Amino acid sequence: IFARLRWNETILENMTQIDIDNAFISAYYNPEVALPTFVGDIQLSSDGNSILSATSIRFFLPGKSPSDKVTYVRDLLSGKSDSKVLDDAKLWEQEFLQYVCSGVPCSPNIQEKSSWNRDNYIVSGVTSRSISDEVNRNATESVMYMQGALFLILLLMWLMLGGWPLRDSRFALGVGALVTINCSLICGFGITSLVQVPLSDMSLILVFVVVGVGVDDIIIVVDSLDRQKKYQNERMEKFSNEESIECIAKAIGDAGPTIFLTSFTNLVAFLVAATTDFGGARWFCISGGFILFSLFLLTVTFFTAILTIDEKRREQKRLDCVCCIKYSNGEEKEKRSMVKKEEKDNNLVSSEEVLENVKITTKDCEAYDTSVFSKIVSGWIQLLSNRIISATIVVIFLCLIPIGFGIIIPRLTLGADVADYFPDDSYYSAYLSDSQKLYESLSSPTYLIFKDIAFDDPSVRIQISQLILALNNDDIVFSPYQSMFQDYDNYAALVTSNVTQNNTYFQEFEKFLQITIPTCVKIVPSSTECERIITPVDHMNNIVWSNEDGKNIVKVVRIPSKAPYTNVIFETIALMNNHRDTLKKELESKFLDKIGPEDAMVWAWGFLFTEREEQMRRMIVQTILYAALAVLAVVSLFLHPLSVFIIALSIASIDGALFIIMYLSEIPIDATSFLCLTMSIGLSVDYACHIAHAFENSQGGSTIVIERLRDALAGVGKSVAKGGVSTFTGICVLAFSNSNIFRTFFKLLFSTVILGLSVGLVFFPACITLVGKWIKPTKLSIDNNVPSQDS
Repeated sequence: IFARLRWNETILENMTQIDIDNAFISAYYNPEVALPTFVGDIQLSSDGNSILSATSIRFFLPGKSPSDKVTYVRDLLSGKSDSKVLDDAKLWEQEFLQYVCSGVPCSPNIQEKSSWNRDNYIVSGVTSRSISDEVNRNATESVMYMQGALFLILLLMWLMLGGWPLRDSRFALGVGALVTINCSLICGFGITSLVQVPLSDMSLILVFVVVGVGVDDIIIVVDSLDRQKKYQNERMEKFSNEESIECIAKAIGDAGPTIFLTSFTNLVAFLVAATTDFGGARWFCISGGFILFSLFLLTVTFFTAILTIDEKRREQKRLDCVCCIKYSNGEEKEKRSMVKKEEKDNNLVSSEEVLENVKITTKDCEAYDTSVFSKIVSGWIQLLSNRIISATIVVIFLCLIPIGFGIIIPRLTLGADVADYFPDDSYYSAYLSDSQKLYESLSSPTYLIFKDIAFDDPSVRIQISQLILALNNDDIVFSPYQSMFQDYDNYAALVTSNVTQNNTYFQEFEKFLQITIPTCVKIVPSSTECERIITPVDHMNNIVWSNEDGKNIVKVVRIPSKAPYTNVIFETIALMNNHRDTLKKELESKFLDKIGPEDAMVWAWGFLFTEREEQMRRMIVQTILYAALAVLAVVSLFLHPLSVFIIALSIASIDGALFIIMYLSEIPIDATSFLCLTMSIGLSVDYACHIAHAFENSQGGSTIVIERLRDALAGVGKSVAKGGVSTFTGICVLAFSNSNIFRTFFKLLFSTVILGLSVGLVFFPACITLVGKWIKPTKLSIDNNVPSQDS
């Protein structure tokens, strides 16, 4: 502030308090000083002629920091980097934070420094590393939630896949399933790293998605195996080791096509979404597509091998997790005692016939399934047989489409608050909030850029000055643009005796830029007092030179300024657009005939995010449309056209419902919601695809629509319900995150799972009761007599 006011220690000592007050009120209104950006919560007198009080002050220490680009997964998890230069810079900043922080810790691992606490003030600080530290903390703290998700999934697998602990349970198989999922993550991230796809803190969200989807596929495979084994028992065949392997092969043949279909649709949806011009989403989608397809390959290969080993363990009557210990089959002993008793009472009956009779009795009991799910399916099918109820369900789901796309999208908030991208307890978020309240604005570097114009033409330089004058009157500018050409021209007018007449303009200009000491370039009119002091060499970083015909000429010039950057995205968008409109208006005026619209532009760091947020509505609708069309094209290769049409309506209704949920939950349109809506295309179609494939390939041998629908819901429907529960379990821990980004992911992914289950188990069956008679069963399903239902 003293430098901008051109004060030094001697001047300050000779000033009275009234002089200081007058100087500060003058600095308050002087845009070159921009006092409100340094002094916070300034209270003016009613007449605006004096400053009554101020509560805070901030100091800036300019410096250079190496780029912080996370390349490896371990760097993302640990927050560390292999760059020695970067580590040294971050170490210096860490020491700086430790030195100045007080009140609340400046970073999670820094202890409060009570030595800085005073009765009337506290000192705290932030550095350039603060942003990346706090954003990366979102990722590193998510490791705890990943561990919680894996534990819950393991517990769920134990409960869903097996029976009596250690004897019929499949706990070891559940561990193998988690190994399969983790290997798919390693494989997928490995492939994306091989093709140079960068990672981001949002990449770790894929862990929760893959855990849920992976368990879904595994449950479908295991349930299919159980149905095959049950059918073998009902045929009263001896269940040998060879037949066990045959059952696994049939289970993979039964579940494999739908798993391949859903995995391939996920891959297509992610890869189509990766064509968007939003870099972060593109990298996320590429990684997600390859990880999910790697999951499919490992499920039908690696996990199948583990499943085969586990089935052999169960056949050999070895305990789960401790397979070196065998257990005795009490049921078999009971059967043998019954046989001996029958032989003793009636010698005309052979022991083999008694065993067969025992088996038949057992199978008949098993065939009569009184499970809760079967009762629910029977009641639901009976309800759907009423065409009025089915039509009502269809209408309700279809109404979500126009409401979501036509009414809700324009009403959604554009852009999240900046604080939402940091943890709830982030010190940097607190700094942004305090700065927004206390100071005139958060500052953002802004540049006016000229290229490929004749900078050595005096008329061009005059028009540059005129353009700068117009832009400095814009509300967005609180640290005005200052042309280095104007500085040089003023300087040359003061030192004409030092200018070599034979040199070109650019030669003299280059000599001027080599001055490394503070130099007066402008004096107050009719006075000897210096009005503007600069260090000319500072301009060198803002000029691009080119050598043409052995002479250096200026090709590109960047003139810096400062612009406000609010912590509300849509406000920043409006400010940035207004500034661009001002430039466009001036360039189109007849007074600037030497500078065209293609020769100048304004740019600010905020444009990186504001332009993305402004285009987000278009990007979301466009991405959803293209991804949905690509997914439907893939599905049409496997399913009946009517089924594909119903699935298309399902996708549209789910996305419409998600927009409604975003509106009700006050979730804005931003990068996080964009990724969730992209994932919803692939994830939501999974449930409907499983039911559709099961309905078209009903293995009950019936051609009656209601019977085929009952077969599909009682068989695959049960697996789909289990899969939905597992996916929910994998993401539910995100609800307890201390980051709004992760909580938003939870809300939207949880909604996607619920809506996907509703479409697969409610909307699709309702549609089938109305149009299912035109979807004929495949020839294979009629010829095949293997029942796929539990009843």
